[in-house]
Amino acid sequence: PQNRSISSSSNSSKIWNWLTIAGISMHMDLCVYFFYDRLSVHMAWLNDYLVMVELT
Repeated sequence: PQNRSISSSSNSSKIWNWLTIAGISMHMDLCVYFFYDRLSVHMAWLNDYLVMVELT
């Protein structure tokens, strides 16, 4: 019984570790996605601005 309880607790901790890692990686993916989304918007705005400056 003791051995079984120890193995089950280690299994649950493994599951929690996996969930934590998955959650962190998902969060990082979202951060990267939003960062690049914003960056592309800023770059497009910057391109328009530079074109306007060159035209004037």
